[in-house]
Amino acid sequence: MNQKKQSRSQVLLTLSYSLSGLLVITMLILLFTWLVSRKDENSSGTAAASTGYVVAEKILWSIEPTPTAQELLNPEKADSVREVKYAVEPAETLGRQTVAVMLRLSDGTVRTENVVFDVKEAVLSWEKGTDFSASALLGEAYADAQLAAKPSDFAETGTFSVNVTLPSGTFPFTLLVQDTIKPVVQLRQPLSFSVNQMLTPDDFVESCTDASEVAVMFENEPDTTVTGVKMARLIITDAAGNATTLDAAYEVTGDGVAPVFEGCVDLTTIEGVAISYTHNAKAIDDVDGEVAVTATESNGLNIKTPGEYEITYSATDSSGNTGTKTVKLTVLPKDTDLTKIDQEMYMLMGYAITDELFRDADPDMSEKDRAYKCYRYVQDHMYFVDNKNEYEDLDTQWMYPAALAIRQKYGDCRNYYGFARLLYTCAGIENLMVFHPANTANADRHWWNMIKIDGEWWHADPTPRVGISNFFMKTDAWMDNYSAKNGNCFKRDKSLYPATPTA
Repeated sequence: MNQKKQSRSQVLLTLSYSLSGLLVITMLILLFTWLVSRKDENSSGTAAASTGYVVAEKILWSIEPTPTAQELLNPEKADSVREVKYAVEPAETLGRQTVAVMLRLSDGTVRTENVVFDVKEAVLSWEKGTDFSASALLGEAYADAQLAAKPSDFAETGTFSVNVTLPSGTFPFTLLVQDTIKPVVQLRQPLSFSVNQMLTPDDFVESCTDASEVAVMFENEPDTTVTGVKMARLIITDAAGNATTLDAAYEVTGDGVAPVFEGCVDLTTIEGVAISYTHNAKAIDDVDGEVAVTATESNGLNIKTPGEYEITYSATDSSGNTGTKTVKLTVLPKDTDLTKIDQEMYMLMGYAITDELFRDADPDMSEKDRAYKCYRYVQDHMYFVDNKNEYEDLDTQWMYPAALAIRQKYGDCRNYYGFARLLYTCAGIENLMVFHPANTANADRHWWNMIKIDGEWWHADPTPRVGISNFFMKTDAWMDNYSAKNGNCFKRDKSLYPATPTA
């Protein structure tokens, strides 16, 4: 009995294995049949899967015309397509849409393939200062497009119309020109300034990079009144309103501004006659006020040789800042008409003498001693020659005979008087001319000086005479007495001149 049961179990187990194997085989056959069916189904053209007869995606700009279905064909397979058309006309909307394209192939089969249209608005954006190429503005697919514009056409931001040539034609695009990038600023290093130096924003900025014009300003004016480390805030704004704010540490270390010159003008003199280069020259410093000026002659200057030379002025302030200025010195020939020389140049001839005459003098020297040094200088540096010079103007032309005396080193009483008057004036001694008219047709005229010493007027005639040459600081009485004994040589209209002391 047990053997029979055991034999039956083995049969059932064998049968179970057989059925399982048949089931697996059946399932494999069904799967293979389904796959073959799907392949045949795809081959029939009834499914939507693309086989590449048309492009998978088409980028369009809103102003471009919708391409024909024929234009969507893949060029490599166009010869195997008999007919192509849209299943439904594409909608004229922006954005992405899937468009079905129906194709009839050369073998008569029909297929449906999808094309994704990406329709973009015909608006381009350009950030000033960046790449303006077609590929940058439209995308890499349009690298060959042509733009009828260049960056320099857009000085300002805004909206502009720009013609763009695409494969499908030339179309007017809208170009948005914008500037959203802040200026890039590099500060100077080091930022070191001087006491009382007037600062501008440009003193702080080494470079500024921006697509537009920029304006640099201080939030608050920097302080340079005292030394030390300070802070300044700069605001750099471009034309589009983008602003960069920088805090800059700067140091005020002392006076760094060189003196500024005044009165340094082109000079003129005559052959052999020195002039003072520095008498009218001044140098003004922001901190020190007026500072000393020195003058240097150009190489090769020879006051005895007519020509044009250069004089360079120099001035240094207490902080060591040196300023210079160069002017022209013209040396005229001896036979130049001296009436043509500017009167200020005559004065500089006198200052050249008095500057040297009093260079080492006691600053407390009396007016009398100063006047006498001038008086003696005239007598020691010319001799008398009765040249009978005629002068139309008895007063204003005194500089001309003075220059003659300096140049020629001789002359008559008019030259002596003029020379003395020039030196008195340059030495700060108040003086005036005294004139003795000719009494007869054959008589001589005569000129001499009166000088004011310590508030009182005195006669001072530098012209030498036989037997006497000292006519310095004489009273009216003394002059009248001498005149009466010598042909009334000092006779004058006393009402025209101040009275001298009586003693």
